Amino acid sequence: MSEECVTIHKVIDSGFDSPSTISWCRKNDNHLPSNHTGLFAVGDTSGQVRVWCINVDNEITNISSLMVCTEKDLLLPNLISWQYQTDGDVYIMAVTKGSYLMVYMLQIVNNDIVILDKCIPATAHPMSIAGLSFRKNVILTSSTDGTVNKTAIKTLNSVLSTKTTPVKVTLNEKTPVKYHSIVLSANCIYIAIVTCCTDYITGEDSLEMNFVELQRMEDVIKDLYSIQGKLTKYLDALEYIRQKISAEMELCKEIQDLALGKVRGEDKKASLQIQLFLMKLQLCLGKQTVTKAIKMEVSEQTKRKDSLSTTNKQTTLSDEISSVEKKLINEHALEVVEKWRERKMSQGILEIPNEERRVILTMVDWLSQHGDEKTKDTVSAIYKDLKEEQLSELCRESCPLCQGTFSECNVKMMTCINGHKFGRCCLTLALCTDLPSRKCRHCDAPANRLHSRHEGTFLEDLLHQPCPFCNGELL
Repeated sequence: MSEECVTIHKVIDSGFDSPSTISWCRKNDNHLPSNHTGLFAVGDTSGQVRVWCINVDNEITNISSLMVCTEKDLLLPNLISWQYQTDGDVYIMAVTKGSYLMVYMLQIVNNDIVILDKCIPATAHPMSIAGLSFRKNVILTSSTDGTVNKTAIKTLNSVLSTKTTPVKVTLNEKTPVKYHSIVLSANCIYIAIVTCCTDYITGEDSLEMNFVELQRMEDVIKDLYSIQGKLTKYLDALEYIRQKISAEMELCKEIQDLALGKVRGEDKKASLQIQLFLMKLQLCLGKQTVTKAIKMEVSEQTKRKDSLSTTNKQTTLSDEISSVEKKLINEHALEVVEKWRERKMSQGILEIPNEERRVILTMVDWLSQHGDEKTKDTVSAIYKDLKEEQLSELCRESCPLCQGTFSECNVKMMTCINGHKFGRCCLTLALCTDLPSRKCRHCDAPANRLHSRHEGTFLEDLLHQPCPFCNGELL
């Protein structure tokens, strides 16, 4: 980044002689993703920490601030980490001072900062804390003496409570180890630790990066049972499951229940996406099992019998995968057409662009054929909203080679009456006319590209969405 790209937005006088650390926490609001309101903290070598309330989108004037650490105890606040909690609209700030961890619950009230509660968990290390990581409700601290502590945070009625337990990290090192920086993965499953190992003979230090599992399988499965929101927030949990299944070459009962759809979380779409992921993993696992069985020294008859049995299972599993993909497309299409109708009614839109009308018709036709009882009212309402001439075959997609109608369609392919086959966009369900088309970075689902003609239309928002099958990014 060049100096020309950087501008000074505002200069804040911290009032400190020797600032030592700085940290910023944005208000993470799902309803306002561009919200840049948050708290800004600065620590000083004197031991004090001050917090400011800032909105970087607006001109910064009359900034309110609060000294949260008032004692000049000369304990250096060397690390600060934050979490914003939507429930309760509070900020949790973790500050390390020497070998101690301090936790504050803050809130912005009428542009003023208020301390709701604070505590010092029983997490003191024998030596100064060198690493701090804060994810969800878990704080991890590491020290140069080779100790790691885990502090679980709970907030209830503006009251903080903490529980600290030591974390046993086994690195199989014969030399003394000092822990420096530490990082938690998104769902607190893995820890990355920068370690310093001292050689007994030479006395030389060497820095290494080590990765350690923090959670057990039952804890990860419990998180997946209560999954909500985007699947991309659970990538480390899915990677953990993939590694365990690949190593053990089988699915445990709890994972099988998820794969079979016997267990559903509150978020139906996310649950279906996890089910699809596990089914595809199971399919790959079956193929690996067949390959290994063929390589084993068994009789030809046993080989053929096992191979045939596994092939039948894979065929059944492939059908189940198609069924789950169809359910995901139903959820996606229903969500899209409901938003489209709401937008049309709220803005009083009368003229519908041809491309947009074809996309909506394609989705409504799909729902009328493959949807369940809850989609009938929506489908009937949209058919009623469209004029009679807009429902003719001329307004629907036709084969670009022979202009024939499409007689057979599934979630990924469309076949016309003359046998011409085309891939379909996973976002719009329309033909993939862009070559090369975009692909999902995880499951390779195709999608059309975003063109200048889509700017300002409903299709612009639709084509910006992630993959409906796995929530992956389309590239």
